[in-house]
Amino acid sequence: MGNKRWNEKKNQHYVPQGYLRKFTIPNQKSLVWSCDKPAAQFSKTTSSVNRICARDYYYYQIEENGDVDHVRFEDSLSEVERVGMAALNKIIGASAMPYADPGGEQQGHLAFFLALLLTRGPSFRDAVNDLHGWWVQHSLQQLYHSGELPTAPPPLHKLIEDQGINNVIKTHIYSYASLEPLVKMAEDIALTMLKKGWLLYRPPEGHYFVTSDTPVVFSLAAGSPYSDVGPAHPSTEFTIPLSKGLMLIISPAIRAEESFMIKTATVEEWYLMNTRVIAAANDSIFSSERAEWIVDLAKRFGNVKQTLVIEAGAARSFQVIDHPFRSKV
Repeated sequence: MGNKRWNEKKNQHYVPQGYLRKFTIPNQKSLVWSCDKPAAQFSKTTSSVNRICARDYYYYQIEENGDVDHVRFEDSLSEVERVGMAALNKIIGASAMPYADPGGEQQGHLAFFLALLLTRGPSFRDAVNDLHGWWVQHSLQQLYHSGELPTAPPPLHKLIEDQGINNVIKTHIYSYASLEPLVKMAEDIALTMLKKGWLLYRPPEGHYFVTSDTPVVFSLAAGSPYSDVGPAHPSTEFTIPLSKGLMLIISPAIRAEESFMIKTATVEEWYLMNTRVIAAANDSIFSSERAEWIVDLAKRFGNVKQTLVIEAGAARSFQVIDHPFRSKV
């Protein structure tokens, strides 16, 4: 692959620029204030949406013939973003009304866009890659003990017997292994979203909503009998900032309707929803204004973030390889 191809669409977002522009500073098209959550402090200068929530070659793939392609998946995402943002803009355009009625097709487009916004993020992809690594590690161990692997030379066999095969033979997992699962999981999550009720909130006058590098927040709905569930579970509730002027709640506690109500939040509701967003953030919170209450919440939830945890019950001996072809640029 030539240098021209490598430099094409090199900077790839896991939170789309079009979405991030809904939270920009007043009278600015592409600038936001960024708060470092672990440090609990705002950057001294504004951040461009072109540079945040992005990594080089984030969506690379290795084809069957061994060629590397980092553009094809990105192009597919661009189409999802186009139709998803169109549905989002339609809802935002109705935010002054008491109800929004985007239509079933556009609501479906938006549900998939939002679900993919969750699964394409690093915390979700990292968990999928870990799951893949544990599976390969476990499979290697089973193959060895069943005698299906070639007989190892005596010195290697002794090492394996003494230390275990996964401590002698190191497994490498390429991070593109999570691309197909993240799409399938987004489809499942979107279907559960469409079975739940949607409710939109405007902020109280003089207030605004924030977003983060992990903008789709999921938690258990109030009154659920479960203690720990994933995002596709029927009892999961979602809190999703759509813009600095609109927050979406998707909940099993709300009746699913073709149109959904738009309300003005109380100050208490506004604070609770922003708290959920900031608590779920990984490293960064994005806002149209610098505010001390954001810093205070970052301090309060500095050691908390939304992530999926793989409980494998065994020592990890595999390595996940990310962006392995950067040296070719």
